[in-house]
Amino acid sequence: SEAPGSVHFPSVYRDALEALAPLDARVLVAIGDRRDPAELGPVPANAQVAGWVPQREVMREAAVMVGHGGSGSTLAALAAGVPQALVPLFVDGPVNAARVAELGAGVALDGPDAIADALLPAVRRLLGDPAHRAAARAVADEIAALPPVDDAVAVLQSL
Repeated sequence: SEAPGSVHFPSVYRDALEALAPLDARVLVAIGDRRDPAELGPVPANAQVAGWVPQREVMREAAVMVGHGGSGSTLAALAAGVPQALVPLFVDGPVNAARVAELGAGVALDGPDAIADALLPAVRRLLGDPAHRAAARAVADEIAALPPVDDAVAVLQSL
């Protein structure tokens, strides 16, 4: 079976690369190990394409994360205090994107059709407006203050 989002590869990724080509910043596009980077065609000079990347390490270097609003990458960015531009594609993306925007920790686009016109302005807004970084950092602080998952075992056992 196709992985979630496969129907959007390579078109959405190509659209995002083209939209972010004018950006004076390094752009990393992680496509997963099951996809062929050659399918993207030529990559703009400011971009690098990789298969799997260790999200926790990458988030330490990221100024902004562009994603589809999936729970894994969205939570990784929130935990790292990285503001997000989210392009909901499927399942939990729309709800997660709306919540990130509601918290001020990012911007939600109206789906893949909005990439060409809205992605670059959204990323520039996130890079230039410290309020989004502050909101993302506040969420990261809340996440860091949560008790460790291991504490749940004792709670469950007591029930």
